[in-house]
Amino acid sequence: MAFTPFTGVDNHKRSVTFCAALVAHEDVDSFQWVLKRFLVALGGKESNYIITDQDPGILKAVPLVFKKARHRFCMWHIMNKVPTKYGVTREDYIVFIRKLNTIIWDEDIEAAEFDARWEEIGEEHGLNNIDWFKEMFSKRNQWVMAHCRDLEMGAVMRTTQRSKSENSFFKRFEGKSGTLLEFFLRFKSAMDQQRHTHKKLDNEDKHTSPKMETHLALEADGAKVYTHKVFKEFQEEAKYSIDTCKSRGFAEIDSLEVTTVRDASRDRNYDVTYCPVTYKASCSCRMLERKGILCRHIIWIYSSNGVKTIPDEYVVNRWCKDALRSKSFNCNGDPAEEIDIIDAKQISMSKMWSEVHQTVGILMGRSKEVVDSFSSLIKDFKDKLAL
Repeated sequence: MAFTPFTGVDNHKRSVTFCAALVAHEDVDSFQWVLKRFLVALGGKESNYIITDQDPGILKAVPLVFKKARHRFCMWHIMNKVPTKYGVTREDYIVFIRKLNTIIWDEDIEAAEFDARWEEIGEEHGLNNIDWFKEMFSKRNQWVMAHCRDLEMGAVMRTTQRSKSENSFFKRFEGKSGTLLEFFLRFKSAMDQQRHTHKKLDNEDKHTSPKMETHLALEADGAKVYTHKVFKEFQEEAKYSIDTCKSRGFAEIDSLEVTTVRDASRDRNYDVTYCPVTYKASCSCRMLERKGILCRHIIWIYSSNGVKTIPDEYVVNRWCKDALRSKSFNCNGDPAEEIDIIDAKQISMSKMWSEVHQTVGILMGRSKEVVDSFSSLIKDFKDKLAL
């Protein structure tokens, strides 16, 4: 059976397993059943989007189950097919792929700009004569970043590479052979290890403070609310706001201030709309909407206007240190018992599982006598525990 993990991103920007399935057949019916069970586990609440490859069974199953979530295709899988679809031996291939990558992976360009540049590349390199490229262009709103700018948190994941890294993680605990019972025990061990790492990072964030690299009060405020991993990204934006941003124009529209900010690092201008009364701000780069973090352009405007803290409405909960401390409820809608994020016993159990698996891994290269001796030690200790 094929092992199928559902992978997301936690508040430390690490891959996290939401659930997993074992499927005997990779067809529409099997995928539809798996997706339905996943939706039940989510309490019927669909995620904003789901990213998969272009497996025919998946393509048919997703819209049958997810009515609101936007189905996106893995950008890496699509771009990996370009050499065979275009022809890597063509004389103009290097020039072509450089131009294509420039517009595909660019998060700054608008949809209309992308379409115009794709048309230019198509005319110059004959893409209109290749059916695959015409099909990919018709489905551009499912994989091209320029056409996903309106999707909330749409830039957090763009490929299924996180899922592949999760597969590598699980392979450390489980091979292709073995019984279902063995698999389940090892899967549980892998999940314990994942949760232990998460709790360890939570603890580090709680008891350590990152080093400040600017004089901005906003940077210090970000260090208080964000996990260390997310804060590093926010800190980079804060530094760029000082080093690369300047005003290139200003206008007042009703009670709003619209500033054209020049970003030297990207060689682009961005329009930032700011309300000095409510502190509400938006930027044409849409980084806040796409990634849930204030961009350097808004940070520059805030700093210029003496704003010292990030407005609450722009602090995305999923990136905060206490993202998992909100109240949880059981299937009946009743409040569940509060669980301490740092549970000493659970951490010890996770460490023990890790030690056991590392030891078993070492034994793989040893003689049968050594393996039997270790097995005897475990049995003796188990008997003592039973008594």
